[in-house]
Amino acid sequence: MDRTVNIIAAGDRSDRSTLYLDYDPPVNWGPILPNNEGNNLDVVNLGETLANTYLGAAAAAAAIRNNPTRFNASTSVVSDSNGWRETLREADTGLDAAAGTRNTQATRLNAGIRGLQIGGRESVNREGRIFQLMNDVDKQPLFNKLIESADVSLLTRFVAKIVSQPESLIKASLNSHGVKSVRKLIKVLGKTSLVSDMNTALCTDNGFYRLMTHPIGSSVILKCLDVASSEQNKLLYEAAIMYCLELAKHERGCINLKKFITSSRGQGRQQLLDFIAGHSLYLSQDPTGNYVLQHVLALHDPALTNKICSVLRGHYVHISLQKGGSHVVERCLESSGMEYVLGELLKTDNVHELLQLARNRYGNYVVQAALIATKRAGSPSFQMLLWLLQQHSYALQSGYGCNVLKLIAREDCRNKIQL
Repeated sequence: MDRTVNIIAAGDRSDRSTLYLDYDPPVNWGPILPNNEGNNLDVVNLGETLANTYLGAAAAAAAIRNNPTRFNASTSVVSDSNGWRETLREADTGLDAAAGTRNTQATRLNAGIRGLQIGGRESVNREGRIFQLMNDVDKQPLFNKLIESADVSLLTRFVAKIVSQPESLIKASLNSHGVKSVRKLIKVLGKTSLVSDMNTALCTDNGFYRLMTHPIGSSVILKCLDVASSEQNKLLYEAAIMYCLELAKHERGCINLKKFITSSRGQGRQQLLDFIAGHSLYLSQDPTGNYVLQHVLALHDPALTNKICSVLRGHYVHISLQKGGSHVVERCLESSGMEYVLGELLKTDNVHELLQLARNRYGNYVVQAALIATKRAGSPSFQMLLWLLQQHSYALQSGYGCNVLKLIAREDCRNKIQL
């Protein structure tokens, strides 16, 4: 007897169309056909049944599409029930094979981990073998599984091997895949004493500087600050102080040093900030170092601000004539150390320095900031500063001095500066 198969739609996982099949009730099809009664076979039910083999309806559809003589998604074809049984059995067999492959891969991964943990310790400890796991994009998941499942004894072995090769560790930290492994290891170590061993290796020779001047390597240092205590990171703070000025002068190092300051804490943080404050004059005149000093002033620590402003005393006019330095002085005017700057700007016996600033490309911004800051703070220095500038307004009528006069005279500024 001929059997006709009519297909309305198939292939789209979101389409709940029905596959209409006129066939003799199958015998011993098991889980392949969920319904042995009736003549309608729901594609969704078929997909749900085959999904138990990991690949689901998509794989079943793919298997059926590979047999165009028995199945066509847009037209009606003629087939017999035996042919359909064979097609579905082939699909089931293919799904079983795919599931078997997946299980084999999982078995190999678990076997690899067990081999490294139990029977392969010697191979892991071979020169460079563990770093191959860390740096290889395909083997990195194995390394992550390994350290996550390792006991304290085995973890100690791994760390001992890694820190015995500090150069390899630093190179791994500069590698786009290796850095993920190093960060993962640091996270697993948490607050254990092994973190200190990692820090020792990272700070060997000039390792700290190399990491802190690298776009991704610095994340390893910051990860240590995040997961370990200030005492465990003591060596990192010592290295930060040692390389502070060099990092501040480096474009990338400057950025990472500011991140280091933000993430730091405890006594090490205070020692680093004190060191920076003590070298305020040097940093304020550096094209990138001034950003580090501005970052510290933005912390609004009264004691720290006072120290910075005290160190800069006697140099405010000079550094205000520089691009970076003028920004530092503006920060000082916006801080609790404002009077240090004003004491230098308002020297009546040296008014020509104030006028020099007002006419300078960068200095005029400092004079404007002084007017605004003193007015906002209600400081009596405002009237003195205003009087001095008005007395010599003729000298400010050209060049950058016009900016200062405009601030004083501008109508929309009278709410800030009431003459």
